[in-house]
Amino acid sequence: MDALLARLKKYAELPRPSEAALTGMSHVLKQMPRGKTIISEGEVIRRIHVIQKGWAIRKRILEDGRRQIINFLLPGDIFDLQAMIDSKSDHGIETITLSEVRSIPTPEFLSVVSAHPALSSALWWSAVQEEGILREHIVRVGRRNAIERISHLLFELRRRLILTGNADPDEPVALPLSRQLIADAVGLSSVHVSRTVSTMRRMGLVSTNAHLRILDPESLASIAGFDSHYLHLDARPLRNLQFSDGRGSMA
Repeated sequence: MDALLARLKKYAELPRPSEAALTGMSHVLKQMPRGKTIISEGEVIRRIHVIQKGWAIRKRILEDGRRQIINFLLPGDIFDLQAMIDSKSDHGIETITLSEVRSIPTPEFLSVVSAHPALSSALWWSAVQEEGILREHIVRVGRRNAIERISHLLFELRRRLILTGNADPDEPVALPLSRQLIADAVGLSSVHVSRTVSTMRRMGLVSTNAHLRILDPESLASIAGFDSHYLHLDARPLRNLQFSDGRGSMA
């Protein structure tokens, strides 16, 4: 199933014409290696993109080369809606794993969303969730200590993967995160992250073989003081809405 459709169906009852319109949009599907730039800072964005498979990051690079990871993009995540105003990107997007990225012409995307209220509503939820993630990111970096920051990030990523069916809640979840990626995401040095992850490994929270693997999510959540409210996981407000079959009016 299309990754964006799979994600949106978690939060909206999409009529079949809306599903067909979403998956039927003309698009280019590209396979990209790890470390490939999808969008550069300052680039004028003219297409909407969706992560079909793999992981990517939103990032800012400072003048001296230091990197801040703003957010991780997972399968089903849509970016960059700045394309709707033909704007220059204020950040970069880069793959961190082998990925498949779907790009859609902005005019067609706007036309389809305008004609299908259910899609529009589901995309509102997507935008609200991302705003919540960014607000929580500020709190994580600004006020939590090292082990709280890392625990919170790992548990958040696990919840997001489970939400879209990309991880099994009953199995240890593997994350393709290096020490440097974690460091750039939580505002710590890679040395500090390495020490903290070693502590977490001794505590039985994670393992660090080929991938960082979450072994004890409940303890991670407890350490981080994790409250999932900011992820807006309650789908009932959207699911309770009834939409037309795609001709643009509410039922």
